Parts: sequence; C-alpha cells; structure tokens
Amino acid sequence: MIEELLYLALLIITAKLLGEITSRLKQPSLLGYVLAGVLLGPSVLAVINMTEILKFFMEIGILLLFFLVGFEEIDVPGLFSVMRRRLFLAVVFSFAAPLLIAYFFFTWLGFQHYQALAVSTVVNISSLGVVAKALLDLGRLRHPMGLEIFSAVAILEFVGLIIASIMIQMAVHADASSWELAWIPVKIAVFFVAVSILGVKVLPALLRMVRRHLKVREITFGLLFGLLLLIVYLAELSGLHGAFGALLVGMALAPLSKEVHYEIAARMHGIAHGVFIPVFFAGIGLLFDLSFIHLPALTAAGFILLVSLVRFCCASASAKALKLTAPLAFGAGMMAKGAVDLALMTSLYHLKIIPKELLSLYIFSVLSIIVAFPAILKISFRKLPPLETEDAREAVMPVYARIALSRIKAREVMRTDVAYVSSTLTVGEFLRSHLDVTRRMYFAVDPYGKLLGVVSLKKISKLPRDLWETTLLTNVIKEDFVKVYPDEDLYSVTEKIVLADTPAVPVVDPVSEKILGTISRYEIVKLLVRKPS
Repeated sequence: MIEELLYLALLIITAKLLGEITSRLKQPSLLGYVLAGVLLGPSVLAVINMTEILKFFMEIGILLLFFLVGFEEIDVPGLFSVMRRRLFLAVVFSFAAPLLIAYFFFTWLGFQHYQALAVSTVVNISSLGVVAKALLDLGRLRHPMGLEIFSAVAILEFVGLIIASIMIQMAVHADASSWELAWIPVKIAVFFVAVSILGVKVLPALLRMVRRHLKVREITFGLLFGLLLLIVYLAELSGLHGAFGALLVGMALAPLSKEVHYEIAARMHGIAHGVFIPVFFAGIGLLFDLSFIHLPALTAAGFILLVSLVRFCCASASAKALKLTAPLAFGAGMMAKGAVDLALMTSLYHLKIIPKELLSLYIFSVLSIIVAFPAILKISFRKLPPLETEDAREAVMPVYARIALSRIKAREVMRTDVAYVSSTLTVGEFLRSHLDVTRRMYFAVDPYGKLLGVVSLKKISKLPRDLWETTLLTNVIKEDFVKVYPDEDLYSVTEKIVLADTPAVPVVDPVSEKILGTISRYEIVKLLVRKPS
C-alpha cells in the first residue's frame, strides 16, 4: 500500500510538471502527462509499475474525461444548427472514406468484422481540444476558415464518438445474436433520453433545493459526482461501457442553464484536471513500450499512414470536391489527434480487441501528430483565399464562443463612450436632454462618478407626467443590474449578458465602482469572427 502511494505521488507530480512544460511550449498538457508515464514506466526509468490503485484512478479519470467532453465539447443543438449542406457532407466523406480504408486494412490483419469497425472508427476520430488550442496559438480561431475547421471537427468528433460507442459495444458482444446487436443503438438512445430527462427536469430542481436547505461544504459537488458514478454504474449494468455512459451524462446535462453549467464545470475541472485525468494519461504512458518495432514493416507503415496521411488526403479531397474554400487547411484540421481517441484506443486494449504492439504504435503516432500538428496547420493557412465573414458566422456555436472569448479581457474590447447621466437630474431634465433614450442604455452616476444603476424606461413610463419635474433619476433607476470588471474574460461577460437578458453591461473599476466603459451583445458577435486579414 505504501509503495502504491509513492507511485501515485510520483506520477501526479511528474505529470503536472511535464504538463506545465509542454503547455509553455504551446503543446497540449496531455502530451506531458503521457510522457511522464513513459519516463517513469518500464520503457525508460522503470521506477513505477501498474498497480490496482493506479488502475482505479485511471478508471475514474476516463469517466471524468468523457463526462467533460460531453458536457463542454459536444453541443448537440449547436452542431445541428451549423450542419450546412457542403460542410456536413465534407465531414461525412472525411470520416467515411478513411473508415472504409481502415476497415479493409484491419480485416486484412485478421480482425473480426465488428472489431475492425471499432478500431477503424477510433482511428478516424479527430480531437476538438487539440484543434482549438492550435488555432488559438496561431491566432486563427476567430478567422473565418478557423471557425469552419472548428465546426467541422466538432461535428466529426460527435459523429465519431456516437459510432464508436456502438461499434465497441458490438465488438465486445460479437457473439451475440443479430437481435441483441440491433438492440445496442436503441439501448444507447433510451439511456440518453432517460438521462436527458433527469438533467433537464430533475437536476435543476434538486440543485435549487440543495442550495436552499443544505449547508454542508461542497455538498453540491459531492452529490453531482456521486450521481455521475451512480448513472455510470447503471450504464454498466445495462451493458454500456462506463466511459460512454459518462459521455451521455455530460451530453444530457450540457443544456442546463449557464449558471448551473458554470458551477458544475468549475468543480469538475478541479478534481478532473488536478488529479484523475493526469493520472489516466500518465497511466497510458506506463503501457507504452517499444514492442511495435517487431511488427511487420507493412503493418506498421500502413497503420501510421491510416492515422495520418490517409485521413489528410481523404479530408482534403472531400473539401475540394465539395468546393470548400481551403481544402488543404480543412484536411490538416481533420488530422488532429488527442485525448478522446487515445482514451478509446486504450479501452480497446483493455477489452483485448487490439494487441499491446498496436496500442504502443498508436500512442507513438498520436504523440508525433500532436507535436507536428501546429506546424502543419500553420503551413496550411498560408495564402488562404478570401472567405466571407458573414457566411462564417452561421457556423458559430456556444462551445466555439467559450474557447474564442475566454482569453480576451473586458478592458480590451469595452467602449469608453459611455452614455451616463447625473443622478441629480430630474426625469423631465433627463428626457429633454436625451432624445435618443429609447435607443440607448443610460447609466446613472452619483456626483463622484460612482455607478448607481441603469435608467429604467419601464419605471419612467409608470410615473405620472406631472411628477417628471420633481422626481430625481435616483427614483427611476434599476439598481439590481449586472456589472463586470476590467479583468473578467469575455466569455464570463457573455454569460452575464445572456443570463441578465440585457443588450449591454457596464464595466466598472473594482475599487471606486466608477464606470469605465460598456460591452454590448453586438460587439461580442462581431468579435467572434473577425474579418480575414
């Protein structure tokens, strides 16, 4: 037991430190996590062996990873809203063509029908997180082509995960009858509907009751985490893989209100990315060895080509055939590999669907693509043809907005030409001197410039005209208004605007409470897709 705790401590510390280093090198932190396992595992230093505690932490890690993917990356209504005909068809062909090639390759290697389909599906899943980070680092996320690539990968990840969940279940139950196999997608759909009803109808009321009546520290998070594990347990009982149960729970809870969504994400991120997810990927590193060098040269070369060049060529050809703007950039974006497919391939190994040699080769291939991907994407963005900004805005979805706006501070985009008035004015004086009152928001300030509230036209309309000249603005302002601070990120600002259902919010000094500027919905929408330079 003491030795296992030492292994766990070394793995967490090394994973987080190497994750920090890779992040500073503008690489995903999961690269550092996996390298930590490779370094400490049998391939290099051989100071850590796989133990039962590490396996348990990895199990929790994959559950949290898939829950957060479903909760934050898969926006089902948003995906349907951006499924423009050409883009969606390009994604379908970019997935189906290499899937078919991979299927024939794996059946040639001796895999059974459903096993070949399961492995082929996982090989062809792209990583939205890796694409988003690369586009952010290149300053291209808000470029119209960046938005198109982001939307395409989001669709592909969603479609791939759903198909993979079905194919893996069929591969596990390959000996079942045709009726039992046909029941698998139905079972997944029923499970998703049941969890969706729980998330939309039951969970919000439960959270409100918890906040109102229960005071134990972090009880909300504890109940949510316990509920997640309970639902995953029920998924396992019904024959679904626990990771896909967690994915469906995340997808089902994603439509919750912004406030509840933020609360769940904030608490889940701490425990997931602080401990369990780093241990999970470090554990994958422990499984890595050089056994793949003994594979036949044709098998190894074919496998590497499937993971990389075949996917690039098929995606680029699909984009060109459907006359998308930049086929090479589109193909490069589809090459992104990362957390989800790496986790799924590890599950296939644990299910004894693939051998250790193929898992190690896949880990090697994915890490290589992760390192090279930013450079490949940068090259593909050179000499892009013009893309209409207005057309690209049709592809905006909430998950894109979160990633695109999270690095921008309120002070960077606020307008300083603020429409504010002195609270000492009477209603009559205000209306005579501000004829555009129905078209602008006016903020009332005290003699020292401190923001007091927003002038309420609703309160003015209810005030008798004969009182206009004697009533001060302090009596017709809305005091329970939303305000933001200069260093808040723009996605948080957007959430506040949406929750308050207001066209704009004031930006105030955190010390003096003086108004510094305003941010409006219109300005945020303009920021989401900038004009190509």
